[in-house]
Amino acid sequence: MFTVPAELRFLAKQYPAKFYGAFFRAVTKTLLKLFRTRLKATPGLMLVLHTWTRELGFHPHLHLLATAGGLALDGTGIVPSGKKYLFPVHMMGKVFRAKMLYALGALQKKGAFPGLPEEFYATRMAAVSAMPWVVYAKKSFRHSSHVVAWPATPTGSASPTPGSRRPPRTGSRSPPSRAGPSRSIQSNSFTA
Repeated sequence: MFTVPAELRFLAKQYPAKFYGAFFRAVTKTLLKLFRTRLKATPGLMLVLHTWTRELGFHPHLHLLATAGGLALDGTGIVPSGKKYLFPVHMMGKVFRAKMLYALGALQKKGAFPGLPEEFYATRMAAVSAMPWVVYAKKSFRHSSHVVAWPATPTGSASPTPGSRRPPRTGSRSPPSRAGPSRSIQSNSFTA
């Protein structure tokens, strides 16, 4: 899961199209860079935007599934990741921070944030540039059936537990509550 510091959430509220576009691109570029430089592979990725916490507090963050490895850059086959983890989360946080701040800076230079005082923007950027950014990752799903079920699992129900031995139950499920999201699915990598 990738999230931005609270000091940047005002951009998501005031300029959602620009902010979320930059957010998706920064996360995608972060992962592509790490896969290409460290594994010499192109991954499979699926990103899902959540904007609220269980308590209905505004908190934009991206959940994702990433393959545990990828297609070799030279086209020779599949490159597996290590068994322990894909990449250290502190490394992903540093790369993501750089990519997101660059994307927001480019938007600011283009005038994408009209009405935003330059001094206010500069103060916020200076503050978030110095702080660590949160990236959270869980263990891989044990079975590919969990991965297939993940996008169809309503956010209000329990998600497949990484490492569990049984696939999630199938059958009819009630749609997510209109009152707002209640539970998020954490980011995962998988081995199919």
